[in-house]
Amino acid sequence: MKCISCRFATVDKSASDKDWTAYECGNPESEYHKSLINISEDGKKHKRISWSGCEHGERKVKPGATKTINALSPSRLPGVNGSQVLPQAHAGI
Repeated sequence: MKCISCRFATVDKSASDKDWTAYECGNPESEYHKSLINISEDGKKHKRISWSGCEHGERKVKPGATKTINALSPSRLPGVNGSQVLPQAHAGI
């Protein structure tokens, strides 16, 4: 799954500056864990996440996705533990 679509791609406030928002991988299972994912190999900062992703990603839940919210277990619902995700197993819903 591409990093831009992954729930583990989060803002890294400590690496961001006033003109650029840094995003890092927060998935401890990923080889990209704690890596900034909107920086190129040569160190150029990108406004958008451009990394190709890994096999451990989980799709974000879009706001208003009622079918998705109904399919999620209570522990995966927004507000319970802070996650807003759709497991890849349910990506076809």
